[in-house]
Amino acid sequence: MEEKAGMSMLLRTYQKIIDLFAAHHGYMSYADLQKERVTILQIRELENDGTVQKFSRGWYWCGKCGIEKADDYKYIEIAKVNPNAIICLESACYLCGMIREAPQVVKVATERGDRRKMEMDFPVQRYFFQNTGLEGEICTKETEFGSYRYYGFERTVCDCIRLKEKMDEKVYLEVVGIYRQRQEQKKRVEEYAKALRALKNVQEIG
Repeated sequence: MEEKAGMSMLLRTYQKIIDLFAAHHGYMSYADLQKERVTILQIRELENDGTVQKFSRGWYWCGKCGIEKADDYKYIEIAKVNPNAIICLESACYLCGMIREAPQVVKVATERGDRRKMEMDFPVQRYFFQNTGLEGEICTKETEFGSYRYYGFERTVCDCIRLKEKMDEKVYLEVVGIYRQRQEQKKRVEEYAKALRALKNVQEIG
């Protein structure tokens, strides 16, 4: 008689699911698990056991398949839940190297027509931004767990200035200081500002 994995699930079934997660670098969606004939009851059993954690609706992480989460896991998980999301404002400042510490609240931007829910197990603040389509606006970070997108330096500087009231004051002042030191990128920032109808705001900074 086959041994059970400390629960009602057979050990071979348990190991099969662990191996599936390992093959997917620790992350799997409910849809992917269904394709492998993993049932919702089995998933719930693994949740109760602490083998897998649900970090958003329909998405799971397995902490027992020999893989550790990346330092930038929050951005990776956001992209899995909504591939169209773009990391913005303070969070993009961190990814662009303008600030040293990652903000606790991850700020993301999506198009207004994007109504996909983004309920994560960490704080996320969502904005509805338009993209200008200018070259270099969106950067993509490739990782072994998947890719995620964030606004590049010039677009982020522009957003921080035009949306000052939504910014942490300390970060805003750091961004303004960096912008004033990088006059060679001023023209590019103004191109984004013009496209986003915020040219006056940026020009007032100097």
